Amino acid sequence: MPGAGQRSPRLLCSTFAKLVLVTCLFTVATQFAPAIARAQDPSDAPILRVCADPDAAPFSSRDGSGFHNRVAQVLADALGRKVETVWHPYGIGFLRQTLLRGRCDLVLEDVRPHTRVARTAPFFTAGYAVVAPSGTLANLSKDPAIAIDAPELSALRLGVVTGSAPAAHLARLGVIGLARPYRPILDRRHAAPLEQMISDMLSGETGAILVWAPLALHALAKYPDQIDVRPLLSPAQSPALQVSVGLATRAGEGDWQTKLQDALRSQAERIDAILIEFGLTPVR
Repeated sequence: MPGAGQRSPRLLCSTFAKLVLVTCLFTVATQFAPAIARAQDPSDAPILRVCADPDAAPFSSRDGSGFHNRVAQVLADALGRKVETVWHPYGIGFLRQTLLRGRCDLVLEDVRPHTRVARTAPFFTAGYAVVAPSGTLANLSKDPAIAIDAPELSALRLGVVTGSAPAAHLARLGVIGLARPYRPILDRRHAAPLEQMISDMLSGETGAILVWAPLALHALAKYPDQIDVRPLLSPAQSPALQVSVGLATRAGEGDWQTKLQDALRSQAERIDAILIEFGLTPVR
């Protein structure tokens, strides 16, 4: 037994554990309290904090040339703020590691459902497109757009992103087994699926590829003499090939969403011009 004036080992351990707990709580509070405080009321902040991928052209780019960058600047002008971009690679957990941690107050585009994320009314739509070597689509069809269930299209060996809406339709039509699958186009630090898809198509491994229209038009700008692009018609069956996109914020920030919606409305002409430049369809 401990002598007089001595504390028992059990009491010392208990005291030490409490000190460790208090220290940990203090560390967490000092590290995350500023971010949480900023996340509580972005409607009156002097800076528009936007999270974006630094290497995701034509959507966002560190040089500011992406349409996300340009729309964000228009919104900041309308709100009387400066833009502060928080760069983070787009991929699994993007929203959780950025917007939902309070690192920013706005994501220009993320259509994946999340219970803690709210979105403004859509301000543009985008669909999918067929990309093929020059001359292929002219021989395939004279129509300005191509139906995904067109027999002529199915006759080509198609490159398609796994899990995408076009892949779902190819499965419905019973021809997915003839297609060449590719990984989703997410974090471009580790892979470049779009570039691989185009390379395989130009080498003859595939006859055409089905990709999101903004990516198709971005590819057309890089290979104007080597590829052709046509819109892909959305069939009556789901999933839809047209996606409506709104600004993403944290759920429960009603005042902030209202301000963003007002900014979208007041700057519609400038924003629409940017969207059309990138092959997107404004929603009004």
